[in-house]
Amino acid sequence: MTFTKDSNLHPKRKISGKRPVSDGIDIFIAQRKNWKTNCIPFLLISFFLFSTPVFSETRNDTVLVQQLVDSAMKIKYNDPEQGRNLANQALLLARKSSHPKFIGMSYSLFGALLDDQGYYAASKRKYDTALICFQQKSFAPGICNVYNNYGLLARKQGLFKEAIPFFSYAIRLADSLQNKRLQARVYQNLGMLYNDMERSSLAIPYLDKAVSFYEDMNIPVQTGRALNNLAIAYEQTNEFPKAETAYRKAMVISEQLGDSLNLAYILDNLGGLFVKMKDPAKGKLYHEKAWKMGSQLNEPNALTLFANNMASVSIELHNYKDGIGWAEKGLKLATEIGNKSEMKRSYGNLSSAYESLGDFRLALRFSEKQRQMEKEIFDEELAQKTSEWEIRYQTTQKEDSIRLLAQDKAIQQLTIEAQDSEIGSNQKTIALLVAGILLIASFAWWRQNQMKLRQQIALTEERNRQQKLGLTAVIQAQEAEQKRIGASLHDSLGQKLAALRLQFQHIFGQDHPEMQKLIHQIADESRSISHQLMPVTLQKMGIVPALKELLEQSLNQSGIQYDFDEHGLENRPPEVVELTVYRAAQEILANTIKHSESEHLSMQLYRTRNQLVFVAEDDGKGFSGVVPDSGMGILNIKTRVFNLNGDFRMEPGQEKGIVTTIRIPLAA
Repeated sequence: MTFTKDSNLHPKRKISGKRPVSDGIDIFIAQRKNWKTNCIPFLLISFFLFSTPVFSETRNDTVLVQQLVDSAMKIKYNDPEQGRNLANQALLLARKSSHPKFIGMSYSLFGALLDDQGYYAASKRKYDTALICFQQKSFAPGICNVYNNYGLLARKQGLFKEAIPFFSYAIRLADSLQNKRLQARVYQNLGMLYNDMERSSLAIPYLDKAVSFYEDMNIPVQTGRALNNLAIAYEQTNEFPKAETAYRKAMVISEQLGDSLNLAYILDNLGGLFVKMKDPAKGKLYHEKAWKMGSQLNEPNALTLFANNMASVSIELHNYKDGIGWAEKGLKLATEIGNKSEMKRSYGNLSSAYESLGDFRLALRFSEKQRQMEKEIFDEELAQKTSEWEIRYQTTQKEDSIRLLAQDKAIQQLTIEAQDSEIGSNQKTIALLVAGILLIASFAWWRQNQMKLRQQIALTEERNRQQKLGLTAVIQAQEAEQKRIGASLHDSLGQKLAALRLQFQHIFGQDHPEMQKLIHQIADESRSISHQLMPVTLQKMGIVPALKELLEQSLNQSGIQYDFDEHGLENRPPEVVELTVYRAAQEILANTIKHSESEHLSMQLYRTRNQLVFVAEDDGKGFSGVVPDSGMGILNIKTRVFNLNGDFRMEPGQEKGIVTTIRIPLAA
């Protein structure tokens, strides 16, 4: 700011060093000049003195936030309550500093705490908030960390395919930043994910890089963990010498650090490795060392695992009584901590040991308990996945509704603006009159339109009803004809072929083996066609045995591996529903064998509260980005499903292949 000269303030006189006689105005002007001259330096000095503590305080707050976050991350596993307290303090200070980066760090810490406790949905919301804060400041390390945490959340929930893109994006960010700590963390997490997916050949490069990064940074704790994971990957790919080398390197690091628990796990892993290498005696020695070390640490989860491994190796060495003792220890520990997976292993070990000792009654008893535990684990996993599917479906529906509502509001706004523009040039009275007339006319038109619409809806519903009745009649006639033809093939042609085979053997004996083989082939093919046209297993035993038989007959000679899961089908669904699912499965299997080039097919059938759900997923070449909507077989299945008010979808898999989903309401 500049100040004007005194002469400009009072042009008649100039102020000199000697004060003249005046009416007081000169004195005021002189004082004003002195006030400005003296106050400017004073204000600048005061601003500097008062602002410096404020900036210093803000800087101290952000440093303290970082320290609180680091401290909470160190203790969150052993003392989650104290971790939450530190997280709250960090968030309060971060909000005080109004810095999005540190607010994001605090929310990310809350997400990690909730993640550790299994509150995955709440953890995801905290990470979402952290991501928004980091994006405001374009804080790339924070964004990378959030995407890494998204991948960890998906992995913990068993959503392996969904975790891959999160980790991949985090790796791209970490590589672009050349941040070795972030790179090591994300590379190791992606490698562990591929280990979980039993695709360890893909895991090895990532875990190898993670080991290199941790070695370069001289972080022995993380180096040891990465080596252990790398050894597991080598073991799963049957590269046993490399696995042993990695385990022993990790063991040396754990011994140097005094990390007894991790050392115990590595010893146990080495024991399992030697068992795989056909040296169970050496494997037992390492399992025993792991047990002794775990007993000193009193870690129930570790002891449960070690006891069951001791049971398995004892049984393999034919020390069945020792195996029973170890299995009982493992069962007791697993029951105390509620570890159903290890309880299942204990029951399996007990069943195997008693069977080897010839006590088949006890072997059968423990085998039944093992199957029961498998069912409980499967039911829990299925319930969790079903809940996740329902949440995703509801979220998608909600997002669609919000988007449509926003579109409607935008259209309404444009309509209002257009009307305002047209009416603005007219007089208010004429505009109101015209609007009234338009309103009356619009109402009359709307009323008439509604009546026409109701008539059209009623006509369409009746047409659909008649069409559905016609389709039902066609499907019933088709099934009846197939049953008739199948019965004829089985009863008439099948019997004649059997008679022909007996007569041929009676006349020619063992001569003409080629002709006998041809008769056998014709009979088998006739029987197969008969079963396809008239599925006897479906009629007598139900959909589950029928699908198992269909999978076995269709895929055994194709080289395609398969698995089948079913749940909640103690009571049979209606016959028409079973038949629809069976015909759909026939068509899907035929397409898979002919066109998919897949190596594995997964089929699931389960019953929810009011639906029967059928899912088939292969890992073949898929649609090449295009979902087919034609083809007689698919159209036939769609017609059958829609006729039962069901839903039929064919979608590309997340990586490759086709996912077919059929939902049929059981009240239909």
